[in-house]
Amino acid sequence: MNYLINNFREILSLTFIHILVTLLSTLPAIIFGVLFGIIFSRKKLISLGNFFLNIFGILQSIPSIAFIAIIFMYTGIGIKTVIISLFVYSIVPVIYNTTSSLLLIPDEVIEAGKGMGLNRSQILFKIELPISIRGILSGIRTSLTINIATATVATVIGVDTLGKIILIGLRVRRLDMLWVGGIIVAILAIFVDLIFEKIENLSLKWA
Repeated sequence: MNYLINNFREILSLTFIHILVTLLSTLPAIIFGVLFGIIFSRKKLISLGNFFLNIFGILQSIPSIAFIAIIFMYTGIGIKTVIISLFVYSIVPVIYNTTSSLLLIPDEVIEAGKGMGLNRSQILFKIELPISIRGILSGIRTSLTINIATATVATVIGVDTLGKIILIGLRVRRLDMLWVGGIIVAILAIFVDLIFEKIENLSLKWA
């Protein structure tokens, strides 16, 4: 508790940077993930979508610190390496959930839309996305949660997130620092989870 009080400003600053790094990497992943998910869910491109999902899945299976080290070899130290690494980590759940949610929509529903005279764009925005929105939001929720946790590794390559507290705590064997860093990261993840639970429930009205 004394560590938290005595270093409150620094902890607040590190928390802000942690959130910023998470958002800078996750927001593009959400935009491109949903876009690619929609593209890959089209019947003519399903096989291509599965290919890219496998590639991203393999990349995501690499431990975060090892993956960041690989990216570091090409982009050097700094925030660019962190953003690229977290982007790759977080785009997979978004693409997967978007694609799978859209593919689960029965063909009869799509045909009914065509029978009503709707074009492709209208079917997508008035039928497909409203029906699959909860699954898409679930992928975004997973993506953000993954990045909140993984962003702690950014400290290793010079971007001071909440991982700095944890890393220093390990070096000097300070249990209080480990608790503070770990608990704040957990609180951020829980906070995001609760927000998206509310959003998912509200999305049922759109569906």
